[in-house]
Amino acid sequence: RILKLFRLARIMKLVRFAHSHYSVRRTEKELMWLNLEVYFVALIILSVTFSIILFHIEEGAPGTQIATIQDAVWMVTSAITTVGFGDIVPVTFAGRMFVTLVMLVGIGFLGLAILIMGKIFQRALFGEEVEQELRELRWPEQKFEREHEHLLREEDERDD
Repeated sequence: RILKLFRLARIMKLVRFAHSHYSVRRTEKELMWLNLEVYFVALIILSVTFSIILFHIEEGAPGTQIATIQDAVWMVTSAITTVGFGDIVPVTFAGRMFVTLVMLVGIGFLGLAILIMGKIFQRALFGEEVEQELRELRWPEQKFEREHEHLLREEDERDD
């Protein structure tokens, strides 16, 4: 009877491990897509906000090329994406400094987008193997635990 109890405890450990492993993988995938969604929402909010601010900075300036909110949206979009077509430019000093700030924010956002998309492609192309290797480089004690899992399991069984 005692041996059956140990067998039941081992099965419960296996079920608990499988459930936690599945939950972690599902949560990581959901978190990655959530990061992408948050990124795009933040990008849209910042673009609209920057466009409104730029429009008000350039509004009423003599010789301004940003006469409508659509012109401001185009200018901010070209600045955030660091393309800078040059067809619409701010004429005031404050407008130019603001567009410079928008460009710097755009560089940060592009870096973040590359990071998120790179992570998604890495998972799609190489799966968990690369993730596991990166974890081992960051936390070598996990590699030790995985390689010596049978010893740790035997020690746990002795403690029970």
